[in-house]
Amino acid sequence: MSETYEIEALRKKDDTLELSVTIVHPDVDELPETKNFVLQLLVDAGDRKGPLNQVISMDERLNETWLKTNAHRFIRSVKILRTKNHPRGGAAALPDDDGGDEPLDEAQPNAVYRANVVDAKHIAKIKPGLKWSTAAYDVGRDVEPK
Repeated sequence: MSETYEIEALRKKDDTLELSVTIVHPDVDELPETKNFVLQLLVDAGDRKGPLNQVISMDERLNETWLKTNAHRFIRSVKILRTKNHPRGGAAALPDDDGGDEPLDEAQPNAVYRANVVDAKHIAKIKPGLKWSTAAYDVGRDVEPK
């Protein structure tokens, strides 16, 4: 599977983590603000050897329904603090002078996320400066418990 985002941990304090999320795949233009998306980002951190990998199986991770209905068990809240170069230029970014259809060079879309986790131990191994790539994607609206 192709990597879609590059992630960098910017800041961490207690149960709060700020992440820089940059779109690196040309077919992706979404910066999802869902718990299930951020959960996938955190599972992929540190070569997929962090604490979340000990409590979330690969089968659960690949099950979209499980992600939507269980993300709240790990992620308390998600907020995009700011975006940059988003959305992409769209059709205006395509050159028309030579007949090509390759996008012009443009800065990659980026967002800074703040995530609050339910238990700080789930992000214990993530330190500011840690970088990783992921093929995470939004699986739809999170399902919160009633």
